[in-house]
This record gives sequence, structure tokens and C-alpha cells, in this order.
Amino acid sequence: MPRKQISIYGDWEEGYAMDLHTLSSEYLGDDEYGRPIFNTIRSELGELLYKLKYRHDRSIINDIIKLISPFVIQWTKSLNIDVIISMPPSNKNRTYQPVDVIAEQLAETLRIQYFKDFLIKNTDIESKNLNDKSVISNSMTRTKRFLKKVNVLLIDDLYKSGASMNEAVRVLKEDKNINNIYVLALTKTRT
Repeated sequence: MPRKQISIYGDWEEGYAMDLHTLSSEYLGDDEYGRPIFNTIRSELGELLYKLKYRHDRSIINDIIKLISPFVIQWTKSLNIDVIISMPPSNKNRTYQPVDVIAEQLAETLRIQYFKDFLIKNTDIESKNLNDKSVISNSMTRTKRFLKKVNVLLIDDLYKSGASMNEAVRVLKEDKNINNIYVLALTKTRT
């Protein structure tokens, strides 16, 4: 199980990040092209997520699910979650979207519905690089709406400032059939 779960706060009912993404990062100098080099130590979940996103190692998806499932199953048991929705991706050019793959597998594990592309970004701005909430405002759109009352679990892979997640929740709350919104981030940046 991840080292610890970290409460994250925003416009949702309850939310957690499963662990920190990195535990430490030491600047080592620049490479021959002038790019900085770091010795980065990641949490176990942070390392798995890094391998999935940046090394394109899809073989570790089950390891991620196995690592987060005990907490997520226990946490969501009393919440009556009806559906999982993933955050829209920051990088639309990937051949697969890590957060979608994880959300789909987690929904299968929890035996609840998963809606892919329920939220889409209106712009190509990478919200993970933004701290200005006004830039993220109105950057997402809902593509569907629910016909009956539901409780939603919104999933993201990395939580930084919470601006994009708060925007997603704002957009989801426009659907009058969404009762409660809970959020889960796999990892969180260090402050």
C-alpha cells in the first residue's frame, strides 16, 4: 500500500492523493545540451506512474491497481459511488492516456461504470503547468449528462495546485443529477 494518503481539499465532498509523487530531487548539474539533470527519488506509486506516463510501460497498470485498491475499496465502500470519471488529459498527443487506463481498470475492479471523455478540455493549455486559476476557468466542457442521480469519483494522476480539479468539479456540478463528487489523485507534488 502507498506510504500514506493525503487529504486534498477543494469544491468536492472528500478527496485524497494516494502518495507524494517525489520524495526528493537533487540538482546534479546540466547535460551537454544545457538541460538540468536531477537525481529524483519517487514514491513507489510515483515511480510506477512515471514508468507508465513517460516510459510507456503499460505492463505496470496492474501493479498500480493492486497498490491503490485496498485503500480505494475501503474508502469508497460507504460512498455509494455510481461512476468513475477521469480528468481530461494534459497531453492529447499520447497514444493512450494513462489516467484513462487507470480509471477504467479501477472501475472494473470496483465493479462500477466508467465514462471516458466525459470531460474535455476546450484549450491546449497544459493545466499541470499553471498556477493561475483564472487561466483554467472555463477550460473544460462536459460532453454528457446523467439522466438519474449519481455519485461520482473523479480521478487524476497528479495533483499539483488543485486548479484543474476544481474546474472539473465546477463543470460537473452543472449537471443537476450529480449528487456528490469525490476526488482521487494517484500522486501529489511536494509543496
